[in-house]
Amino acid sequence: MEGMLLALSLAIWAAVWVLVVRKRGKLSLVAGNLVGAIVGIVVATAVLAVVAPEPTEAQKQAQATIDRDRQAANENAVAARQATDESTVKEAPGAAIDEITLLYLKHKVYADGSVSCTPKVIGSRSYVGCVGVRVGATSAPQVWEYAGGKFKSINGTASGKASTTFSNESVIEVSPLPLPSDIDVSAIVEQFKKS
Repeated sequence: MEGMLLALSLAIWAAVWVLVVRKRGKLSLVAGNLVGAIVGIVVATAVLAVVAPEPTEAQKQAQATIDRDRQAANENAVAARQATDESTVKEAPGAAIDEITLLYLKHKVYADGSVSCTPKVIGSRSYVGCVGVRVGATSAPQVWEYAGGKFKSINGTASGKASTTFSNESVIEVSPLPLPSDIDVSAIVEQFKKS
């Protein structure tokens, strides 16, 4: 049935097109072809709208099932892609941790004691949190996203260091604001306070 309707619409379109080109009057051949093609499409669409049967209830249900299955497949594909993305993200390597630790020591960020930098994967991103360590106390964490061999500031204290103390360091970047929606700064900082 659908094949017959397609053939009918093509036949109507071609007939109207040829008719308009032959009866184009003062229009040039190019303009006649253009007008004929457009009028043919309009007439063929109007005829199909009148002639085409309404889908049956079974066809509507089948189409709804197809749409629902397609949506479920798309949702599963997105979930699988996210799971793959999260599983492929690894903690910052030891060399990167050493690199940022040495930057803290070189610039004497925590003069009273030592610095401890810890890697974590949170969501689909790799982070490093650095704290100053003194006897019986630690400072608030400065959190960096580690991506592509660079450390991008996440929280305010890290942004302050990135734009001042570490401004000449090539591996340090100030993250542009606003941060991506999947970065919840307070939740990430809390993760580093626990360790």
